[in-house]
Amino acid sequence: ILFVILEFRFGLSAVGTPFVSIVLISFGIFCGGEAACIIWGLGLKGVIYFIFVNLACYAITAAIIVKCCCLSINMSLVLLNCVLYKDTIKRNTCNLKEYFLNYMILLLPVIFGALISTIFFKLFSSLFIIT
Repeated sequence: ILFVILEFRFGLSAVGTPFVSIVLISFGIFCGGEAACIIWGLGLKGVIYFIFVNLACYAITAAIIVKCCCLSINMSLVLLNCVLYKDTIKRNTCNLKEYFLNYMILLLPVIFGALISTIFFKLFSSLFIIT
């Protein structure tokens, strides 16, 4: 959820476009690092553990973050136009409302993915000894 919130925040900035990409790259590094640590510690069992426990959540979240990236870049460019070309914010108010609504809707699958991950962790954690 943190990555989605960061995407949202950078979309509300006129100069947030490059930071949106950094958040996307950071999410990929975080997921890969966690997978590597689990596999390193558990070996082949770690691959199975990662697939059953984390992969569903990461797949849902990755798809949502890519969508959020597009929304944030578009919103950031709209705000940049307002600043650079003195475009009135009144014309873009509908964009802000749509932006907020889209993010509220996109948070639901991320929360659902986190719940799935939690349930799978409870179900499968007893099969693996994590030290």
